[in-house]
Amino acid sequence: MLFALVLADPLFTTCSTTEYGNYDLKSPFGKNVKIVLETLPSITSSTGYNSTAIGKFLDKVTGKALCRGDVTSSACQTCLRDASQKLLKDCESKEAIIWYERCQIHYSFQNITLLDVYAGKYPDHWESHKKSVSDPVHFYDNVRFLMDNLSNEAALNRSKLMFETGEIKHGWEYIISIVYRNNVPDILNHFVKVPCL
Repeated sequence: MLFALVLADPLFTTCSTTEYGNYDLKSPFGKNVKIVLETLPSITSSTGYNSTAIGKFLDKVTGKALCRGDVTSSACQTCLRDASQKLLKDCESKEAIIWYERCQIHYSFQNITLLDVYAGKYPDHWESHKKSVSDPVHFYDNVRFLMDNLSNEAALNRSKLMFETGEIKHGWEYIISIVYRNNVPDILNHFVKVPCL
């Protein structure tokens, strides 16, 4: 019996055709978008993060891809391949980002390798998923403490693809579990203090 991994719809796609304009797939820029999106899945799957750039001047396309740290290289490659195909099929903008549960891809006419634009698991429009807690200040302090510690551990432990998990109990109400931090190596290698993903 054969089983196929079926990728769900993306959590969010940003394909801003009005802000940055469109490209023609047959143009040099369009061909470079295709090369970047076809290249990223294979060069990213073993490390969980990678960036690349193709072309020069106005035809240059920069792309980066990121998979969650707990995703296998096979699942990473599948997720990125499907995300790339969806962008090629549905988006003709000069800049686009697509988020899935397990991965994200961003390409642009701008140099995006040093930009921190990843919105995490849930992009901004997911405001409706907020939950209430009885002591928000204490809850925030607990989350901040956990995230700061995990961020430091993830940044220092490169053998685990800069991925950490943890949990902390908040009173009797909530347990925050399996919290992870991914750090983008391009940013870390330039010694810039930015929040991790």
